[in-house]
Amino acid sequence: LITMFDSRTNLHSVVADQIRDYFGEAVFNTLIYKNITISEAEMQALPVRLYDENSRGAKNYDALAKEVLQRERRKTRGG
Repeated sequence: LITMFDSRTNLHSVVADQIRDYFGEAVFNTLIYKNITISEAEMQALPVRLYDENSRGAKNYDALAKEVLQRERRKTRGG
């Protein structure tokens, strides 16, 4: 899982590509972008979805949850 991703820097894209090259299919497609709301939620000891469900961070984690479920469904179907 690639976290704290910042699409404004080339370095993050290069590192993400290297991670995908090395770990292949084990890497989730979903990126968790660097987001101040995630840090704020941590400071309040709340999940980001409860802190601000409309934030980019919450939407990133929602996408991750969907991807995890899709992978699990593929496993149980044998694909």
